[in-house]
Amino acid sequence: MMMSLIAMTVAIVGYAGATVIEIRALKSKATSSGNWLPALITAALIGHLINTWHLIFRDGQVDFELFKAASAIFWVIAAFISSVRIRRKPVASLLIATFPMASVSMLLANFVTGESTSGITLDPAISAHILTSIFAYSVLSLAALQAAAISMHERALKQHRLRGHAQFLPPLQTMEEMMFELL
Repeated sequence: MMMSLIAMTVAIVGYAGATVIEIRALKSKATSSGNWLPALITAALIGHLINTWHLIFRDGQVDFELFKAASAIFWVIAAFISSVRIRRKPVASLLIATFPMASVSMLLANFVTGESTSGITLDPAISAHILTSIFAYSVLSLAALQAAAISMHERALKQHRLRGHAQFLPPLQTMEEMMFELL
């Protein structure tokens, strides 16, 4: 339990630090976010993975309670967006939205108990199926959010209103490329 809480703390601090760096980079319109960003993201993702792993796989049994599954979903989403960001694509605005949600999902998974499914021993094939489903749900959810963001961005461009959220979004072509990568 202690290892899980330490991993959660590392993840939350990493997510918070990366979010602050990205907000500062967006405000200053900097092209680079500095050298700390990859280290913070990596620490956050590893901590989040360890925490979620300890919550779901316990004593040889699997517990896919709602908040634990949500934590796994947000880990996949954060990992995907982070991999895109580390490849120098302009997705800082997505990181700023995703990292706090990933932190909240971890807090809920650790401190809010729903109807537990522990005590159920699942066949490894069923566990693999559930994990694959979580991964697929994560990627398709991210693609749906990306499509919504593209729609909002396109509407803002057509109406010549590039204020508010539209000024922080990446170029439309980059957003479309990312959506096709997701699909």
